[in-house]
Amino acid sequence: MAAEAEFSSTVYGENGWQSWVRHKTSGQVSRFNEGDAIEIGSLKGKVVEIENRRMVIETDKGRVELRAGQNFSQTTLLAPPAA
Repeated sequence: MAAEAEFSSTVYGENGWQSWVRHKTSGQVSRFNEGDAIEIGSLKGKVVEIENRRMVIETDKGRVELRAGQNFSQTTLLAPPAA
């Protein structure tokens, strides 16, 4: 369920930014890099951008943004990039 998965933090390492997602019920932490497929609850897509405390996921409905501390039911739909 999307509300039970929280984008907890970003970490910068030798491979660049990585986002950490904590699953509240199990306590399990999943780690994602740019380019990774992601499926949490009804949200399905590809991680296209990670920076300090922010991640962007490309979905069938467009790009959505998530900030650290938000759960996956709190994504914000971004405007399409200018042509």
